[in-house]
Amino acid sequence: MWIAASRAGLHRVELADDLPSLTARVSALGAALELGRTSQELHHWLDETCRYLRDPSSTSLDRPPIALAGTPFQQAVWEALRTIPAGESISYKDIAHRIGRERATRAVAQACAANRIALWVPCHRVVPARGGIGGYSWGAARKEALLVAERLAITRPTGPQNDAR
Repeated sequence: MWIAASRAGLHRVELADDLPSLTARVSALGAALELGRTSQELHHWLDETCRYLRDPSSTSLDRPPIALAGTPFQQAVWEALRTIPAGESISYKDIAHRIGRERATRAVAQACAANRIALWVPCHRVVPARGGIGGYSWGAARKEALLVAERLAITRPTGPQNDAR
């Protein structure tokens, strides 16, 4: 995982399967995103992102400010995505309805693809209405794994285990 953050908020969260792949993805971004390498904010959001990955159902996580440049339409989509609870998924069409652009399903999908902040702008929770998992910038297998992990974390029993003796 690689995170770019500044006092303004998160700029980018990149995911990859291994260090060489992550290095290649980050190198392709160029020096413009080398923000806040040692900032307190960066360390805080790195810790929070790791905590999310350990327990996607955690409701105690801070919600980071997002410093993601985009059109007003993209911003509306990204804010709508941030309202989808962990463990749930909705369709691109549902997002279009939420933002009052019922006929913009394809544009919603494009806004999801333009999202560069993995996990915190949870485009992995948006799936095609016709079924299937849909695309994901960080890989369809990772998208499916995130959805499964969130659902398992939400349905995991809490509290003392019953003793069957």
